[in-house]
Amino acid sequence: MKILSQRSPTWSGVRIGKAQIYMYRYGCTITCCSMLTDYFSKYNGTYKDPGHLARALQFTLQGLIIWQSLPNETQFKLEKRLKHRSDSSIQKSLNNPYTAVILQVDGYHWVLATGKSLGGHYKIADPWTGKRSTTKAYGSITGSAHMKLTVIPKIEEPQWIGKKTKATWISTLIKKLQWLLTRKK
Repeated sequence: MKILSQRSPTWSGVRIGKAQIYMYRYGCTITCCSMLTDYFSKYNGTYKDPGHLARALQFTLQGLIIWQSLPNETQFKLEKRLKHRSDSSIQKSLNNPYTAVILQVDGYHWVLATGKSLGGHYKIADPWTGKRSTTKAYGSITGSAHMKLTVIPKIEEPQWIGKKTKATWISTLIKKLQWLLTRKK
């Protein structure tokens, strides 16, 4: 996944929707969404840079993202928006490869959660710095936006399994591995 900064010269001067604000200072949520287009592109869709999303998505007159506009430009949608910290919801989104979570920190800044650190904080991609960090850098998690891939890819069994049941196939594989490990060279 690309780690991006809202302050990149490529898009920092782009106006957010019709609001009189610009990506440099207020583009954290948009930049997180852009990073997610890159992350989810392995399943479906393509990467969209923050400047493109700032022009293409819908926003309030104050420049807040209208979450319902995401599926028009991205391969994901808002599953739920929480205005408080919920570690169980965050962890659930992190554990599912078809979901992701953007964290609101200190009531105003948004960062993309990428995992859990050993110290109990969340690993993040911070759009202000354009670097990986942890939530330890901020005071508190004050909300979250949980995203879900709009089209879940269908996972099919490999064709070479044929008519054998999975249990038979696994049993045969184990026997072959045991034979390989025990034979003399």
